[in-house]
Amino acid sequence: MIKLYKLSKSFGGPRMALRGLDLQIPRGQFVFLTGPSGAGKTTFLKLIFRELLPSEGHVIVGGRNTAQIPQRYMPFFRRTIGVVFQDVRLLQRKTVFENVSLVLRIQGVPRREQKKRAYAVLKQLGLGHRMIAFPRELSGGEQQRIAIARALINEPKLLLADEPTGNLDPELSLEIMEIFHEINRRGTTVVVATHDRWLMDNFPDARRIHLVRGQQAEWKGAGRAEGGDG
Repeated sequence: MIKLYKLSKSFGGPRMALRGLDLQIPRGQFVFLTGPSGAGKTTFLKLIFRELLPSEGHVIVGGRNTAQIPQRYMPFFRRTIGVVFQDVRLLQRKTVFENVSLVLRIQGVPRREQKKRAYAVLKQLGLGHRMIAFPRELSGGEQQRIAIARALINEPKLLLADEPTGNLDPELSLEIMEIFHEINRRGTTVVVATHDRWLMDNFPDARRIHLVRGQQAEWKGAGRAEGGDG
């Protein structure tokens, strides 16, 4: 699913955000991307999503070199990837249905199909009854589940999550991670960036890729760390 070859990323200055990464994430794997603040986790995810391009090396996603994808094909490429942020980025003046189905509207999907697909994914996350609610009427955990629903509406092959539980309490964090785990069991490759060791220890069978100063390093905590393709 994901292959990185001698990947480096610099934003100028003496320090590189990522340096010389060589690793693979097979299709269907559940991965925790971990490391201290500034380790390069967000940059890693942005390179996979093609929000950034590498300074050196190659990023291969689904068999395609992201640097070689023409701009006109980027919307098609990104339809295969769902992205969840710590900041849920919901449109406050839009209903839950409108937030979740936004990408379908952009694609020109008929409204009836939008409603069908939005309800299906919201029901999967226990929020089928919240279609006409506004974000301000939702709890923090519900808002994060709406953000997950929005990321899943296109049935992506790959789900990326950047510190998705950073603003939630431990109980809600575990609930959100269980949702990701269930999504993974259905065949979606999941990569979650987090520094929450307690949360990771609740999923000891997940692979861990540990970054320190932009490089892959040995994991020193409990659980299983891996390099290579696992």
